[in-house]
Amino acid sequence: MAIVDVLVPTFNRSAMLGQCLESIQAQTYTDIRVIIGDNCSDDDTRTVAQDFCDRDSRFSYVRNATNLGMYGNMNALFTRVMAPYVHFMHDDDWLEPCFYERMIAGLEESPEVGLAWPRVILSQGENETAYRLPERFNHDQVLPAETAFKELVHGNFIIFPAVILRTSVLREMGSFPEYMAADWLMWLRIALHHDLKFIDNPLFHYRLHEGQGCADILRMGQSNINMFVFASGLEDFSGRQTEIAVAGFESVCSDMMGIVVKGQPQTPRSIRELCSYFLKHVPDHHGEIRRVEMIALAYAVYPPWLKLRMGGGLRHWLRYLVLPWSRR
Repeated sequence: MAIVDVLVPTFNRSAMLGQCLESIQAQTYTDIRVIIGDNCSDDDTRTVAQDFCDRDSRFSYVRNATNLGMYGNMNALFTRVMAPYVHFMHDDDWLEPCFYERMIAGLEESPEVGLAWPRVILSQGENETAYRLPERFNHDQVLPAETAFKELVHGNFIIFPAVILRTSVLREMGSFPEYMAADWLMWLRIALHHDLKFIDNPLFHYRLHEGQGCADILRMGQSNINMFVFASGLEDFSGRQTEIAVAGFESVCSDMMGIVVKGQPQTPRSIRELCSYFLKHVPDHHGEIRRVEMIALAYAVYPPWLKLRMGGGLRHWLRYLVLPWSRR
């Protein structure tokens, strides 16, 4: 039996899938099994996947009878897992050759942790930059569960496809719900019970895509509102509803500013729509969200060069002036 089951959910990305699979095949750590889960693609995905299956017995290909959605596809693939570790690899990203070797060594050194993730490189065309993490992540470290939870409440800094999980921990948590940021909710739940580990090596390349417009951020914001309303009713978070409310509120603030930064013609309408959605679905903090809406609408009319200079300061204002109840 393999030590790591690598699950590659994919949909209509045959042009990128090859690079992803090549990076898996080239790993120095070879005790892996790779399952490519095709979510009813209508491009050349089957051909690309089958080529790797024909050349490497560690690779296999399955195709869903119907499109299950992103997390539905991942959950279906997870039912096939037998290895002690599992990695959900996105079809448009790629790995450094020593990714599994370094990650599995880190997990084996720290049996108390539920997951591990490395430093991530953001790739957009020919440009590559390091994904910015909180300042504390400047060396290999085990993040105690309570510390991890308190930091994750204020934003998701763990990039999903760079994570390797213990299979037993994910089975304990159950399946991913169908929210756009369901991984963030999963990390919060895991951090209630398990420490997390950071590996300070740039081992993962996360591809950024062009053309993700204002409407996508609006949809993400609405999904996050729904997710945290759902989370507030989970038994996992009994007694921690205030912290979950902070996570939901701050995510909406971040999404509002994301809409502003896009600077598209529908920006004011999208800000108002997201605020209205919050007011409709969340029972409290209506005064605070109105103040955030006012700041975002004012910020939207500033010239682009001023927005770039003010971005960090504005986030500070939102947390410490508009959100006094959420201070760390």
